[in-house]
Amino acid sequence: MPEQRLLKLAWSDTSRELLGNESSEDPLRYRAADVFSYHVLEAPVRPEESLTIRGTPLFNTVELEKLIKADVVWTITSPNMCFVPRAPYGQREVRARRDGRYGLDDRMLHPQFVCQDFQWISCIPRFTPELWILWWTPTPDDAPLIEGTIILTDVRTLKAEYMAELRQQQSESCEIAFQSLARHPQNTLLSSLATHTQQCLERLTFGLSLHKMRNTIGDLQRSCLDIRGFVTYIDKFYPRHLSNSTQDLSRVHPVDTTIMGGFTHSFSDVQLMHRIGIPVWWIRPSTHFSISDTRVRINGLCKNMVVDERVVIEDFYAPGSDIPAFENIYVGLPGTRLQRQTQRLGCRVVDMVEPTRMAWSTLIKKHVDTNPTFPTQPVHLFSLPPLASLPNLPSTSASVAQNRPSQSLPTSSQANDPSSSSSSSDITPLTTFDPIPPRNGVRPPEISIWQAAVMKIKNAKEKEEEARREESRKKKKQKSKKGSHLNATPAPASTAASSPLNPKSTLYLGYRVPDPNIIMNAQGNNAVVYMATWLAQRSVHLYNLSGKGALLVKSITRQQWLHHLKGILGSIRPDSNTSLAPSEGEDDDNTTTQSNPTVPSKRSQDEGNSGRTASGKRRRWKGQTCGEYLDSLSLRKEKLDKILWYEQTIMLGNEENLREALTPDIQAEVLWELREINWRIELMALDQVLAADQWPADSDGSDDNGHGQERRLKREMMIRRVFPLNPGQRVPDFFPTEIPNVDRGVAAYHWTKRHDAIGQLRALMFSWAGCPENILTLPGHFAPRSSEELECAVVEYYCQAFFDTFGRVPITPCRLPFRARARETPARSFGSLG
Repeated sequence: MPEQRLLKLAWSDTSRELLGNESSEDPLRYRAADVFSYHVLEAPVRPEESLTIRGTPLFNTVELEKLIKADVVWTITSPNMCFVPRAPYGQREVRARRDGRYGLDDRMLHPQFVCQDFQWISCIPRFTPELWILWWTPTPDDAPLIEGTIILTDVRTLKAEYMAELRQQQSESCEIAFQSLARHPQNTLLSSLATHTQQCLERLTFGLSLHKMRNTIGDLQRSCLDIRGFVTYIDKFYPRHLSNSTQDLSRVHPVDTTIMGGFTHSFSDVQLMHRIGIPVWWIRPSTHFSISDTRVRINGLCKNMVVDERVVIEDFYAPGSDIPAFENIYVGLPGTRLQRQTQRLGCRVVDMVEPTRMAWSTLIKKHVDTNPTFPTQPVHLFSLPPLASLPNLPSTSASVAQNRPSQSLPTSSQANDPSSSSSSSDITPLTTFDPIPPRNGVRPPEISIWQAAVMKIKNAKEKEEEARREESRKKKKQKSKKGSHLNATPAPASTAASSPLNPKSTLYLGYRVPDPNIIMNAQGNNAVVYMATWLAQRSVHLYNLSGKGALLVKSITRQQWLHHLKGILGSIRPDSNTSLAPSEGEDDDNTTTQSNPTVPSKRSQDEGNSGRTASGKRRRWKGQTCGEYLDSLSLRKEKLDKILWYEQTIMLGNEENLREALTPDIQAEVLWELREINWRIELMALDQVLAADQWPADSDGSDDNGHGQERRLKREMMIRRVFPLNPGQRVPDFFPTEIPNVDRGVAAYHWTKRHDAIGQLRALMFSWAGCPENILTLPGHFAPRSSEELECAVVEYYCQAFFDTFGRVPITPCRLPFRARARETPARSFGSLG
C-alpha cells in the first residue's frame, strides 16, 4: 500500500460538492473511506434503510435522532470505481418489465445491495461479447409462431440457432457448477441453480407467448450468471477474506472491473470489499466523513448516476390492456428477501409468484419470515466453505467425474433437497443398450411398473373394506394404549370409510380412437379386419381429431367403434353383409378391460351398461354427432385396393391375403400407436376433470379477454411435457407423428431417462383434486431408489384416479415392438397431426 498523505476534507460553499484534494488517478492510493468518485443524492436516504450486510440496523437510537434533526447530505462514494451507478434504494416494486427482467432490481443488469446469503452477487460478470447470449432479448422475428396446438392462440418457439446458443451457455455454466461442487459439496445452491437452468431450457422447447418467453430466458440467463458469480466469489475473493496474515490484511487487491460490484451502507463491508478487490459503492451521510484525513479525487464528482443501456424500466402491456402483464413479486426494501424472490428457486416455471407444494413439503428447508402480502419462498442451502477446505488447487478431472452425475443435469425434484447433491455417487452410468423385444409378437411389450399399478386398482367395495380394516386396526391400537394413556384422544374416523366412493358418480369417457383391446381380443380374422378398417381411416380421423375444438366432441362408445371397424369388409367381401364371427367380449352387453394385464373384478360401471350415462338413463346416440361422424368415415360403399401404414403400402385382396400382409410385427406397431394415442387423450381427459380450475370454459365466447384461452393453452403445454420430444422437434406433438426407434419418456428402459417424464406427470398431479400426501412429499431425488419410489407412487395414483373418475381401467403406455426398434431411423408419416 503506497504511503498516504492526510488531507483535510471540505464542502463547497456554493454547491453540494466535495472539494477535491487528491490528483492521483490510481485507485490503489485510496483507502476504503476515501473518495475516488462520488455522487450527491437529491433525495435523502431514510435512516432505517441503513442496514448491515446481515440486515441489522446500522445506527443506534442516538445516531438516528441526530440524522433526523441535522441537515444531512447523503452521498454515494466509491474508493475504487470512477463512476457511480444509480442506487436502487427506497421502497422497491419488483416485477418483470418489457424485456422479461427486473430492471434496476435485476442483479444480472445492475449492481445491488450486498446482503446476507447474497454476498456473491457482487461478483456476477458484467457484459462481455463472448457471453452475449446471456444478455440477449428475443424479438418477434427471433421466435416464429407455431402451429398444430389443440387450442389456437399466439404462441411461439425460439429459432434453432438461438436455442443452440442458450443450450451451449447453459451447459458451460453447469460444468462450472459441477466442478465447484466437487470441491465444495456443501454448496447445494449450485445444484439448485443448475436444475433451474434446465427447467427454463425445457420450458423454452414449448410454445410461449413473447413476454413469457422473455421472462423465461431472463430466468435462464440470470441463473447462469448466478453460477458464474457464485463460483468466482468462492474461488477468487472469499479466500482473500479468510486470510489473517498481517501482509494480506494490509494489502489492497486491484479492483476487478469485469464484475458487477455492489452497494452497502456499512463501512466494515466497504473495507472488506475494497481490500479484496470488489467494486463497491458506499451510501453514507455527510456526518460519516472524517474531515481531517479523507482523500477526495479532484475529478471525482459524478453529476449523473450510470444505468446500463440494457436495463429496461418500461412495463409490458398486453394488446388493448392498461394493466402490466407481470405482477409484482416483491414490494419492500432492498435486501435478502428481494434477492430470493428474483432467484425463483423452488417455484414452478409456469408460475410467477406461488411456490410449488413440493417445495412447501420439504421439511428440512428453512423459510423466511411470513408476509401476509407475499407467499413464503424456500431458502436453498448456502454455505461458505470453511478455511480447512479452501485450497485453491483445481480439482482433477477424476474427482470431478466422480462427483458429477452421469446425466448432464439433476431434475426439478433434486433442486428442492439439499441432500440431493451427495446422491450423485449412487447414479449408475448408462453403459448398456436397451433390450430388443422378441420378433413376431402381436402385442407390444408391457411396462412392468404400469402392469403392477393396474393390478393394484381397487374398486369401491375393496376400498371401503380396506378403510374398515384400517379403522379396526386403529381402534385396537388405541385400546391397547388405553391403560397407559388414560387421557388419549380417540382417533378420528377414517375419511375413506366415512365417505366411500360412489360407483354411480363416475363419468363416462368413451374412446376418441378405437380401444386397442377390440383388436387384441378379437378371434380369427376379425383382428386384421378391424385393423385394416382403422388404417384406411386413420389419417383422416387423426387429422379431424387434431383440429380446433375436436377434443370437445362427444366421445365414441366402444360398441360404436366395434360396429364401425367392420367397414373394410365391403372391399374384401363384395357380397358380404359386413357381419363377422363373434369374438370374445364383442357383444353389446359386455365389455373388456385392458388385456395383459387384466382386472376381472374391475368392470366399468358405465361400459357394463353400454350407452348409458352415470345416472342410468340410456344415451340416445342415433342421429348424434358421433354417429353422423362415423357414418361420414364409412367404407362400406367404397371399394379399396390398398391401405397405407407409414412408409408401407398394404394391398387388399381377400381376408387370407390381408392376414398375410398385416404381419404380427405390423400389427404390434399399430397397437402401439393406438395405445399411445389413447393414453395421451386419457391423461388430458383426467386432468380436465381433476384440475377443472385449470381449464376455464369458453362456451359463452367472452373467455375473459383471452385469459381463459391462455390458461387452457398453458395447461395443454404442461401435459405435452409428459410426452417425449422427438429429435428435431421444438414442441412435442400431442398425437404421435412417427414410430420412434428408441423408447423415451415414461416408456424408457433406464430410470435416468424416465425420471424427468415422471416428474412432469407428478407436476400435473399437484393441481389434481384429492392429490395424496405421498405425491406431494416424496423427495424424488435423482437416484435409483428414490426415483423408483416416486415412479411407483405416481403411476399407481394415476391408474387408481382414472378408475375412480371414469369407472374403467386406463389404457396404459407400452414399449416399442421389434419392428420399430429394428429400424435405423424413425418411421415418419406424411404431414404433422400434432
